[in-house]
Amino acid sequence: MNHTMEKFSLRTLLLTFVVASLGLLTIVSTYINTHNFSSLYYQQTEEEYLPNRVGLLVEQIGNEIMPALQTSRYLAENSMLHQWTLDGELDAPYSPVAW
Repeated sequence: MNHTMEKFSLRTLLLTFVVASLGLLTIVSTYINTHNFSSLYYQQTEEEYLPNRVGLLVEQIGNEIMPALQTSRYLAENSMLHQWTLDGELDAPYSPVAW
């Protein structure tokens, strides 16, 4: 082991140490930057994009369902319809409609 250390000069060992340090620094800084960017991206997406999309979806669903809900409410509140269902249909023949 001592013999192999004698083969390398101080300059080679120092250069190897610097290159290894720079490589490790590059890997660590790349990981940190990637992690920070992805967490910032996800945070921004959750705070800005998702509420806007959810709001649009709620509005679209409301626009599609609201007419059916209003019609159902009108039918449920219609006292003539309730009376008709309680009394049943009249047995009287239909009268002709005058135009």
